[in-house]
Amino acid sequence: EFSPVRMFVYPLINLPLFITFIFGARRLVLSSPEFQTAGWLWFQNLQTPDPYMILPLVGIAGTLVSLELGLRGRRAVHPDEQPSFSIVDKLIHGMQGLILLTAPMIIQLPAGVFPYWIASSTFTIAQILVLRRSDVRSLLGIVPPVHLIPKGHQQKGLDENNKTAAERRQQQRAQRRRDRESLLSSKEGGD
Repeated sequence: EFSPVRMFVYPLINLPLFITFIFGARRLVLSSPEFQTAGWLWFQNLQTPDPYMILPLVGIAGTLVSLELGLRGRRAVHPDEQPSFSIVDKLIHGMQGLILLTAPMIIQLPAGVFPYWIASSTFTIAQILVLRRSDVRSLLGIVPPVHLIPKGHQQKGLDENNKTAAERRQQQRAQRRRDRESLLSSKEGGD
């Protein structure tokens, strides 16, 4: 059974944990003087925001991609395999919009927060993509996802099934009527 609520439980449970880790990493980075010179490439000081905003943008992009892949499931790769669930699309767009609305605050985070963030998003994306492979799922004993019929084909099939069922009912009624008539005519002929 499809349930949009069930689909969003995992991200909603992880959101407070993720925010806690981000603010914990922020506090750690800002409280340790070693982070002033522990940077690399263009972000030498991990206690200041990334001057070119590359790290926050990569972190945000990774989060958006992991949401798209994780919440939309196989539809993100094979849109013809599942019907569209408009409420799910609205909820996904709402969560993605929320992330984009927080971008101005995210950009102000110290650069030392983003190695954790980017690594977490990258691991999530890799996990989603690896677990989509049928050989990996069978190796781990994971039941394959239910294959849904594309929306257009599903409607056509339902119409044909309904038409066939109606024709069968009509044929059965006609057969019962013939049987009754035959029974009545045999009673009249036998009298």
